[in-house]
Amino acid sequence: MLTTTTRNVANLGLGGIYVAHVIRTEDTTGKYSYILGLSLANGRPIGMVVQANGKMFRRFARFVAVEDFLAVFKPNVAMISLYPADGPVQRIKDVLIETYMLDNPIMQAPLMEVERQRLLSALSPDRAGTDGRNSDTADT
Repeated sequence: MLTTTTRNVANLGLGGIYVAHVIRTEDTTGKYSYILGLSLANGRPIGMVVQANGKMFRRFARFVAVEDFLAVFKPNVAMISLYPADGPVQRIKDVLIETYMLDNPIMQAPLMEVERQRLLSALSPDRAGTDGRNSDTADT
């Protein structure tokens, strides 16, 4: 899985153009939070934004907090897209999973692995726990 801290994004410099993929998830109490993935405008992913210690996703309680975070990159943010994890279009969610390599386990960081599994379950319950492979296909 591709991740980045706020500091690493800042170190990229402001010469590039950024695209923000904001994923809205809901916890068991029905409260929304927002997780942010950043890419360059040419489609190259930077990573999912994690807390400074790199062990948890940086969760934003309100969408306006995401906008405030992205204000650091003005005027270099070309697009902010919001994707509800429970949204109807699975192909879009599959693209997010592929872009940020959410199918890849993180065995060296157990807390991030829990975070990855939680996000993958929200985006595609069928893919969670399968490492992105189709369990119906037999090796021949």
